Amino acid sequence: MVLNMNTKRDNLMYLDDKLEVIAEKTMTDGSGRKLNLSKDWRAYTSPARDNQGQVKIYSYWNGEKGEKGKCIAPDEYQSLPKPEQESWIPCFEREVSTSIPNTFVRARDNHFFVRICGLSSEKGRLLKSRYRGVVEVIHDLRPFVLDYKNRGGDERAFFESSRNIIKRNFRLYEYEYDILFLNKELGQRVYQELEKTCDRQFEGTLYIKGFNAKKKAQGDITIKMYDHGALHGPESGLYKLEFTIRKKSFNKLNLQIEDMTFQEDCIEHLKGEVMAEVMKLKGGPAVQDFQLALFQEDNILARIVRLEQKTEGHDRAIEELRKQVAELKARSKKKA
Repeated sequence: MVLNMNTKRDNLMYLDDKLEVIAEKTMTDGSGRKLNLSKDWRAYTSPARDNQGQVKIYSYWNGEKGEKGKCIAPDEYQSLPKPEQESWIPCFEREVSTSIPNTFVRARDNHFFVRICGLSSEKGRLLKSRYRGVVEVIHDLRPFVLDYKNRGGDERAFFESSRNIIKRNFRLYEYEYDILFLNKELGQRVYQELEKTCDRQFEGTLYIKGFNAKKKAQGDITIKMYDHGALHGPESGLYKLEFTIRKKSFNKLNLQIEDMTFQEDCIEHLKGEVMAEVMKLKGGPAVQDFQLALFQEDNILARIVRLEQKTEGHDRAIEELRKQVAELKARSKKKA
């Protein structure tokens, strides 16, 4: 595993793992504009399958169009009497294969998703622009899945037209921001404390916030913690705090896909959001030690305060945050 050592502290490391963008196949703004899919794009897809090899069905359709058309969730479909189920048509999520490793493209309902993964575990992608990585995936899909009309330009013009597809049609959907505990003892202690306060636990993963966030509160942040080393190697006891950031944060910060360039830039854009969430973690001495390790830099503290000040009606929260920051700084000086 190749990791980017982009923190001055020995206890923690910041890194990212995935970036996903989304577009509508047919725009919903009344313009009638469509994502320029090729005429036979479905021929280059296959039904998406889950970890058990089952085809992913995301909804069921009653077969009607216009105002009579209706879709229901799989849970609602399963609750219907067997005779009624026969009149509903399953809607499958479809996958599009690419020639670029650790990239995934899928089509679901009116949406088209492009995801790049392994951002910190591949030497070739570690030092590469995440934005350019997304453009390269789009470029790889042309002209088979995404149409391309050659107007006589060279290869560079062809690539720039793929970049323009991103700018015109796609927006940020998810970004995974991670904090890796290089200090194993601290990581284990934090895990044990958060285990007592987390929303849910499943196969060793703590769901600290936002379990099922995509269904319940799309756009919110999901926070998980697990033993990264036990799952992915090379050694157990290497804990990771994983933040999946979505629409709400992107909109607040006015972030566009082209802003998500190199890893350091992406992390810098979203560090304030993550630090604000870290302040809310419920635990004991270990969580406080972890918070202190993160809040030793004045620029980080100032960034969080500025972030909170941008939100109307949060004067009380801002004052409480200032008190916490002052306390953390005082404790930090005593330990120094």
